[in-house]
Amino acid sequence: MMSPLSVAQYLEPGRLVVDLVVMDEASQLKPEDALGAIARGGQLVVVGDPKQLPPTTFFERWNLHSLETKARTRAELRSMDSRERLSPP
Repeated sequence: MMSPLSVAQYLEPGRLVVDLVVMDEASQLKPEDALGAIARGGQLVVVGDPKQLPPTTFFERWNLHSLETKARTRAELRSMDSRERLSPP
């Protein structure tokens, strides 16, 4: 048993084909995250509950914010470094 993300990370495409892929709690999974596991299976069973919440994007937003903050910090540091090189001692 593996999560769809683990399948994509650890199993080389085309190397392993399984008879059956079961997606439980499918409403918590975005289709693009499940595609690699689905492609490795001969048959697919999708199980979900229509009353569950859809997948959250909280961590995606946090990660994007974190990447933007890091990029902005690097740019500011480069700017400060170039100003220090230009100023006379």
